[in-house]
Amino acid sequence: MSDAGSIQWHGVTRSWGDGPEVVFLSNPLADPVMWSEPVRPRLLELGYRVTTFEHRCTGLDWRSAVACTTDFVRSRPDPVAVVGWSQGGALAQEVALALPEHVTCAALLATYGRQNEIDKTLQECWDLLAEGGDELAPLRLAMSLLTAFPPARLADDTFVARMRQTGPEWAGRPDPARRRRSAQFIATYQDRLEALSRVSVPVLVMAFALDADTFADRAREVAEAIPDADFMELPGLGHAAPISDPDRVWPPVLEFLQRHHTGRTVRSASRRPSISDSGNLSTGTTASRAWRTGSCHGRRRPGRRRSRTGARRRRAPARPDPSSRPGHR
Repeated sequence: MSDAGSIQWHGVTRSWGDGPEVVFLSNPLADPVMWSEPVRPRLLELGYRVTTFEHRCTGLDWRSAVACTTDFVRSRPDPVAVVGWSQGGALAQEVALALPEHVTCAALLATYGRQNEIDKTLQECWDLLAEGGDELAPLRLAMSLLTAFPPARLADDTFVARMRQTGPEWAGRPDPARRRRSAQFIATYQDRLEALSRVSVPVLVMAFALDADTFADRAREVAEAIPDADFMELPGLGHAAPISDPDRVWPPVLEFLQRHHTGRTVRSASRRPSISDSGNLSTGTTASRAWRTGSCHGRRRPGRRRSRTGARRRRAPARPDPSSRPGHR
C-alpha cells in the first residue's frame, strides 16, 4: 500500500514501505510510478522505502528542476539513494553532485551529460509533433517506437501491432506543460561533463547498447567523467529497457543499492534476497545473479574499482506495458 500522494516542494511525491529511502526521479513525460513498478516489490522485500518524485518547478531550465529536487531531497529525514532514467538520470547526477551529504549513491539509467547534434535534431522533431494535431499521430507513434525499442523488438509483428493499437495511450500528443518542462531542461542542459567530475558519492551508470534516444556513448561519457563510477552496458536493449526488459535492468541496480545504501531495516547479507537470472526473488548470500551470469557487460577505466563482466546472452524479453510512455529525454 502506498502513502497518499502529496504536492509540495513544487513537486508530486508518492511513497511505499519503510526503511532506507530510494527516490526515483524522472522526465516530466515519463511517470516514475509506472516505470518503477517492476522493481518496487523487490525493494520493499529488501526493506527499503520507495519514493517517486516529479518536479513541478515554476522555472523551466535544468537549474530550476535541480533546485526543486534538491529541496525535496534535503527535506528527507535521512540520506537517500537516487535512481533516474533518461532525463531523470541527468537530474539524479546533479542532485548527487549538489548534496553529497544527503545522497548515499546514485543509479543513472540511460543518462547523459551534454546535448549533441542528433539530440538537437530529435528535439526539433518532438517539438513539431507536440504542436501538431491528430493528423501527426502516425508520426508520433513511429518516432516513439524507433527511439524506444531495439530492431529485434520492432521486427516482431505481434509487438508492433499491439503498440499500434494502443498508440494513443502511450504515444499520443503530450501534455503541453510537461512537454515544455522536459524540452527546456534538455535545451539548457548543454555540457556538464566537467562539473560531474566533482561527484563524490558512489555511482552506477547503466547504458543500453541499442538506445536510439539518449545513446550508450553519452552514458559512457558520464561514467568517464564521474570519479570511480561503475559502468555497464546491456547488449541488445533500447531506451525503454527499464519497462520492456526489467529482468535484465533491475538486478544490477538492486545489487548496487545493497552495497551502498544500507540501514538497520535492510536484511543482513547472510539472508539477503537475491534475484536470479529469471528475475524471480530467491534467498541466498549474493544478489543480482543476472549480473554475474552474463546478461550485461561492464567497462571501467584502468585503475578503477572492479567491474562486473560477462558474456553476451539472449533471453526472451518481457512485453512492455502498452500504457507506459517512454520518456523523451
